[in-house]
Amino acid sequence: MTEISMSLNITFSDTLRASEAFTSMIQLEATSFGDIRASVGWTPGVCNGTAIRNPINDDLFDGDGDLGPQRAGTVRYPKTMSHSYSSTTFDLWPTPSRPPSLTSPGRLPGSSSHESVQILRQVLKDNHEKWHIFFDDFPRHNHITHHLLAIWAMGADGDIIRRVYDHDIQIQRPIGSSPEVITKENVYKHVGDARYYKAYLDFFKDAIRERDPGKVMEDYIFSYEANYGQDKPEMLARMMAGLGHGLIHLGYGAEFGLPGMFVQGLAQAAASNWPSAPIHPPSLFQGSIEKGSQPPLHAFTVISRLLADAKFVTKGENFIEMWGDALKVGDAVYELVEQWLPGASEIEKKIEELHWVAALLYAVSGYKRGEVVGRGNDDRGFNADFVSMHFATASIFLSSLMPFLTMRSQLILLRSSFGMMLLWWIALGRPELDVSAFFDEPLLDISSTVDSTVSNSVTLPNLNGITPKNNPNPWLGIIQQSLVHPDDHLPKLVRSLLHFSDLYGCTAPSTFNDTGLDGAEKIDGTLFLRAAFWTFKRLEKFEEGKEPPEFLVYGWDFKTFRDGLKGAMS
Repeated sequence: MTEISMSLNITFSDTLRASEAFTSMIQLEATSFGDIRASVGWTPGVCNGTAIRNPINDDLFDGDGDLGPQRAGTVRYPKTMSHSYSSTTFDLWPTPSRPPSLTSPGRLPGSSSHESVQILRQVLKDNHEKWHIFFDDFPRHNHITHHLLAIWAMGADGDIIRRVYDHDIQIQRPIGSSPEVITKENVYKHVGDARYYKAYLDFFKDAIRERDPGKVMEDYIFSYEANYGQDKPEMLARMMAGLGHGLIHLGYGAEFGLPGMFVQGLAQAAASNWPSAPIHPPSLFQGSIEKGSQPPLHAFTVISRLLADAKFVTKGENFIEMWGDALKVGDAVYELVEQWLPGASEIEKKIEELHWVAALLYAVSGYKRGEVVGRGNDDRGFNADFVSMHFATASIFLSSLMPFLTMRSQLILLRSSFGMMLLWWIALGRPELDVSAFFDEPLLDISSTVDSTVSNSVTLPNLNGITPKNNPNPWLGIIQQSLVHPDDHLPKLVRSLLHFSDLYGCTAPSTFNDTGLDGAEKIDGTLFLRAAFWTFKRLEKFEEGKEPPEFLVYGWDFKTFRDGLKGAMS
């Protein structure tokens, strides 16, 4: 490839928009548009039997040089060069940029209109200035930004965005002020104290204004000092606290090029108070990142081992006790996580595995053979578990965060993500997975319950006795209805499952035969559509007419996966 020399005065937004320059460079190398993938050595997902590979030659990028760290599964970008912003040029809420990775989620038409973009920016700014990141002392999270960006990316217009914001602010509490200013000298003094959220916002706003967001995350989330330094701040555990909401926030910042989301995510992590998990030992931040001598375990193999070992059975009588049981086996969980990702040489493949296992642990755990679709009078049906749903809504952002992180931090993030996923799943009861029955369920029977009927009277004629489908693309109905559903988690989950289906939907049965998971030979690319169908029908019939704060969650289940523990999380 011809050597290209560029001299750029790069800003934060320029870094993420660099994809256009690299896309042009790639296209120059290809003899035709159809040859682009062959030219860059890129194959999409496992559908063609290989993991996604870096599309730019590795020799152009040196982990210690100016062109940035090795990045997994992405078009890799130059590091943001040293920069500073004046008060008039630094915008926390600019127009969202293009995604930073070839495997970041795509966007649907509608989100790109000038009106929707301007309204989105207005309400994001309003939320940032007015509302706290926690709306109560539990603490439960302000999801406004998550909700708005998810529906905007799926094509919501300005009117829907405004209505969603007006709906969601009813339960929020004012941001308030903090007792003390946060500085570099006392940055970890008040971690875990929600009263200092505003002070942390101001601190991290200055940090992001002055430095590349990747550098800020390296220093304040992924470094040894941020976790085991003086007073043991444990910032990685705080980022993963509360079902990974800090990770989700930072992921939105990376995917959409929004400095404000980085600022909020870092401040949220600092203000979060959560017991440390044993899956973040000191060795995670200091150990070798070289590939181990043993071949890595597949994520499904890890699940099969958890199911086969009685020590991972929880015995507590409520969710808090079950979480305590899970923490007791945290060291054993981390040993499995290390065997799953012994080094940083297979980052792309492991992100893929996390997408699959996130959907599987949510959807198949909630399924029981013979139960009804939807919410029956006796509360039978698919168990749309509120906790495990977050496995998917967090893991969607891993590909977007990779371009900002060094190889070591990529490894740290993936080990932490899988480890926390496993701990939560163990705490939920580590249910037996009836994989075969889940995939034996006729997909048509499930999909017919979601209405996306074609109303156009002009359709393809009947040929050979075959009638054109009334529901030709079931995803469209799911997307349309999730845009206006009052629950803020449903569109996030739909978007995650839609993205995973886009990447892996053509995966054939028998792909995972060698993983050791019972029924794995049945797993195919319909997993994500099946999960979306079951979820949507479970949440479709919510109780209407509730006043805040009772309308916080519409239809999600909080009974764990253990029989007889209904209401265990209330």
